[in-house]
Amino acid sequence: MNKFVTISDNGTIVYEKFRWFAEWVEYCETLHDDAERLAFNDAIVEYGIMSKEPTGITGAALEYFNTEIRPELDRQHERMMKGRNI
Repeated sequence: MNKFVTISDNGTIVYEKFRWFAEWVEYCETLHDDAERLAFNDAIVEYGIMSKEPTGITGAALEYFNTEIRPELDRQHERMMKGRNI
């Protein structure tokens, strides 16, 4: 599509990159165990690169994702779809 966005063989839109914010790391550090932190980070990566809906997080972590992370990643995706850098 452009230098920031491609379409994979299975038709998934793949974004070349995304910006990760320090606030997200700080929130992740408040999660209770390693498995929960890993799932949270995986959700960010999968949504940031492929817009894949998070499946491994629930409760407060999912709420934080939906209110803080998703809107920012959506903004970044929109910029890249227009061929602009983030």
